Parts: sequence; C-alpha cells; structure tokens
Amino acid sequence: MQINQTTTITLDKLKHGLKKAIESGLRLAIFNSCDGLGLAEALEDLHIPQVIVMREPVPDLVAQEFLKHFLTEFSSGQSLYSALREARKRLEGIEDKYPCATWLPVICQNPLSAPMTWQLHRKMFTTKSVFTILLASLLVTTLVMGGRYWGYLQTSELQAFDHFMELRSQLVTEKADERILIITIDEADIQYQINQGMQMRWSLSDQALAQLLEKLNKYQPRTIGLDIYRDGIVDPKYPNLATRFQQDNRLFVVCKVATTDDDGDSDGIPPPDRVPRKRLSFSDFVADDEVIVRRQLLYLTPPPKSLCTTEYAFSLQLALHYLDKEGKTSSVTKEGYLQIGDVVLEQLNKHTSGYQKVDASGYQILLNYRSLSSVEKITEQVSLRDVLDEKITLESIELLKDRIVLIGLSAPTNTNDYWKTPFSSNAKPKQKQVPGVIVQAQMLSQILSAVLDRRPLLWWWSGWMETLWVWGWSLVGGITAWCYLKPLHLGLAVIVALLTLFGLCFSIFALAGWVPLIPSALALLATQVTVISWFRRSHLGKKKQLNFDHD
Repeated sequence: MQINQTTTITLDKLKHGLKKAIESGLRLAIFNSCDGLGLAEALEDLHIPQVIVMREPVPDLVAQEFLKHFLTEFSSGQSLYSALREARKRLEGIEDKYPCATWLPVICQNPLSAPMTWQLHRKMFTTKSVFTILLASLLVTTLVMGGRYWGYLQTSELQAFDHFMELRSQLVTEKADERILIITIDEADIQYQINQGMQMRWSLSDQALAQLLEKLNKYQPRTIGLDIYRDGIVDPKYPNLATRFQQDNRLFVVCKVATTDDDGDSDGIPPPDRVPRKRLSFSDFVADDEVIVRRQLLYLTPPPKSLCTTEYAFSLQLALHYLDKEGKTSSVTKEGYLQIGDVVLEQLNKHTSGYQKVDASGYQILLNYRSLSSVEKITEQVSLRDVLDEKITLESIELLKDRIVLIGLSAPTNTNDYWKTPFSSNAKPKQKQVPGVIVQAQMLSQILSAVLDRRPLLWWWSGWMETLWVWGWSLVGGITAWCYLKPLHLGLAVIVALLTLFGLCFSIFALAGWVPLIPSALALLATQVTVISWFRRSHLGKKKQLNFDHD
C-alpha cells in the first residue's frame, strides 16, 4: 500500500494492525485505494465484519465527499446500506466532473456478522428511540399502577414497609418514652393473686385492682389506662373500686366493639359498670394479614348491636387527657382531619401508598413505631406484684408521678391479645408476638411524640405523585436498556439503578415518608425488557431488509 512517494506498508503489517483493531471492536473499515476490491479480497481471512471499498481508483474529492455524506447519514440512525445508498446519491452532484462517482463505493459484508448500526456503538438517541422509550415506559407504568390499584402488589409493598421499619431500627435508635409506664400482669402475677386468696374472675381480681389503684393514687400519675376487659359489676366487698370507676377522672377503661368475625362474641365486650361515657374507649386494632399491626385506629362508629358504644380509641383518649394539661386540644380541619395542637393526623383512605383497596373504615393513621432494639422497650415496665408489695425502685416511683400508667396483660397464655408487628419476621421465636398493651403504648407514644416532640408521623404522596415517581424509574429502565446493550454492562447498570432506588426510598422512609419501592422496581425492570425486546426485533427486521437490499 503506497502511502506517499516514499512510504509503503505491506499487507502483512497491515493485517497485524487490523487483527489488533478487530480484537478491540473494529466493525467497519473504509478503504479509498486504487485496487479496493483486490484489497478486500486479500484481507478476507481477517473476517472484518464490514468493509467499504472503491471499485476503481478514486479522486480525493470524491472520497472526501463520500465519507462526509456517509457518516452524516449513518450517524443519524440510517442503516449501513441505507447510508451507503444515500451517500451515493449525494455524489450525483459531482458526476459532471467525476463521471461514475456514484458507482465507486461498495460494501463487502461478512455473512457471519450482522450489519452494524450507529446506535449499537455510539448509543445516540434518535427521535424513534426516544419515542420508543417514552411509549414503553408509559405502557409499563400504566400496567404496574393498574395492578397496584387492584391490590396485586399490596403484600410485597407491606413486606417492604416492614423491612424498612426494621432496618431503620437497626441504624437509628430512639429513646424509650419516659411519659409512659406499663404495669404488667403475667403468669406469676396471676399466681400471686391466687396465693393471696383473692377471688379471681379475670386475670386481675377486684381486690388486686382496688389495691393497685390505691397504691397508684399516692404516686400521683396524670392518667391511668386499664387495658383489660372487665364486664359486669364490681364485687360489693370493694366499694372503693366502684367509686373510683365512677369518679376518678384519671382512669380510662376499655371495651370491645362488635364485629362480624368475633368468633362467637359478635356483640363485643361491654365496659365495667358505672364508668362515665367520657372515660370509655375501645381497644380494637386493625390488623393486616398474619395479624400484623401497621395501622392505628383512632375513631369508629360502633354497630347498633355493639355492647361497646364508645367511638374513641384507648390510645387517643389517654393522649387527649394527658395533652389537655399541656394546653393541647383537639379539633377538626376543614378537610375533615383530626388536629391536636398544630399537628394534623392525616387519615388513611382506601388507596394509600402500599395499601390498595383496603378497609379504611373509621379514622385510621399509619403507625410509626419507635425505633428501638425491641418493640417491648417502648417504656419501662414493672410487675403487678412489685407494685402491690411496694418493691418498685425509686426511679420507677418518679416515673409514676405525672405520667401515664398503662395496666395490661403480658401473660403468654393470653393469645387473644398478642399481635405481630413489622419487626416480627426476624424476631426471636418468643418475641414474634407482643402483648396488646405494648402496641397500645406504641400508639400512645406516637401521638404524644408528634404533638410534644415534633416527631414526624408517617406520610405519603398523592396518587399522581406516586405515578410520576414510578414513571421516572420506568424511564430510567428504558434509558439504561438503550445505552447498555452488553449483558455485563446492562447487568451492572440494573444493579446500580436498583440500589439507588432502594437507597432513595429508604432515605425518604427514614424521614417518615413511604414512597413506592416495589412498583418502581417492577416498572424499571419491565421497561428494560420491553425496550430490549423491541430493539432486538427491530434489529432483526432491519437485517432482513438489508439483506434483501444487498441482494
């Protein structure tokens, strides 16, 4: 090959350089030489995918014009053969000076290689590719959000919610709520009452309760919550207990509202006798599948047949009574939301973030569990027998003063009031379920902390914001599928995108925001598959057409 009058390159040296270039990804070689066809034949054993040569010696101007027009058409998205054809047509303008210029360029195609495209190697976006990505992302987003609307993703989204809640507790640890103290009643406390000769009708006898309230009176708690069902009249032997039920404005009791699935007790459980309505509350929870409590019920309208007629939840009644002395009162906003002080407790509806087509009757909010090493460490706990025997520490006595005291069961045999939480999946076997009084403490703490400590309640986006978020990640999937066609590169891009999505969703969750993770991940992956499938189908179609044009 004659480079100039003094410099030449032998074909052996040229072949060596071309072999290295092919190994590095050479797909197209263009030779403007005197004997282009001969050169292409001599280099046939190198198996260059595509070679463009000139049939005859070519003037410099023709070679330059051809190269300019060819690259312009090829880089705009035209196929290799179409770009060659258009570049030939452009040479018609100089055929008056250079006859047969359009006849000179020709492609020598390796039959084992697919015709290359500019996008395959330059990854440039064309109008058609942008339209394809937009169309695919819109279609996938519509399908994903439609499936989500009908509840097909709810289980996986709630599992993601639990995972975020557990991960947050491992990374960020909050303090226990010192405004609350729990007096627990376990198997040892029940046996203690029996040994003392107390007449047992419930896990907490009238005698033990009367003694307990008498002890608590001198410790001066601000609010007392009895989270134990006590239907019927008080034993006449303890008139002071009946008087406390009727007159102690600090004492709140619970009953159970009637439901259709109460397993034989469809009318609910009534409250103790003679307790004023303003100090009655229901202890009912709303649990998801597998008896996991993620929502907090604040208000409901009991059915007419219910023996429990109160409309307000136990945790809400206790919180409002405690906050009243802090100057925080409740009201209703113009949107119908409950407001305590300047904190609005936004109500869940039928379609709220990961909850779709859920029963949102009553007034429900999301439960933002305190981030602790264990759910049961929400506050300090003392046993009934220690209080009755005055064995509690001075620190616990100080905690009782001007605080909220919850009285509830922790006996493991009381399976009806044991509940799973978002932390149960990875908890130890004996800690997978927690007593209802612990969940009540979490709910009570959520309200107190939101109003007094500015601890955020869990929030979520509107449906349109969530749709835009999912569509954005769908676009990310389409763009990565278009830009990274090699399996390794695409796989790495998918991993980075999913990790970024997870990191953003968890970071927002750490700020008390629940945004779509599962729908976004599905949209990203589905759009990638769609765009890749379209690209391959389009590529095969072009290959067939090019082979036809070449023939």
